[in-house]
Amino acid sequence: MTTTSNPATDTIFSWNIDNLEIISNHDIHQDVVKSVHYTYTGTYENYTAQISGSVELDPPDASNYAPYQDLTQEQVISWVHTKYDIGAFNKNIIEQIQAQIPKPPVIAIFSLPWATPVVEVDGNAITDVSGNTDVSGNTDVSDNTDVSDNTDVSGNTAVSSSSPPQSENTIVSP
Repeated sequence: MTTTSNPATDTIFSWNIDNLEIISNHDIHQDVVKSVHYTYTGTYENYTAQISGSVELDPPDASNYAPYQDLTQEQVISWVHTKYDIGAFNKNIIEQIQAQIPKPPVIAIFSLPWATPVVEVDGNAITDVSGNTDVSGNTDVSDNTDVSDNTDVSGNTAVSSSSPPQSENTIVSP
């Protein structure tokens, strides 16, 4: 999959409040929330990760008490935010998502198993004496053919003589 998006910047996070535990009578208050059970979800493309848990709340005082029937999801989520480092939650979810995304295959270039190894002679790459061509496509003399055209595999002028071709295919360069 080729994409320009990034889980670290493009993950969409959402809260779900699964349930609330309440204390029916706490001091002068009725139905006080004792703990919040939540699921925090991150979604990136087709990948999803989540953190589920619960958090115990401090007992309310007169300044922060809200009657149970008046609670909103946003208010309860804000209570969870005060208890946790949400940045750490986000990092954990992004790491979970990144672990799900398949890594692209590693592509390596190997020499062909049937190919002749390449050797260098005086800085010119040529096939070894058992091969048929050098890497530039020039014909070598491994078939013991007379090289009377005075061209060796590197394109240099060869020293010719009236003697028969050398059996080791040695190239003499000027």
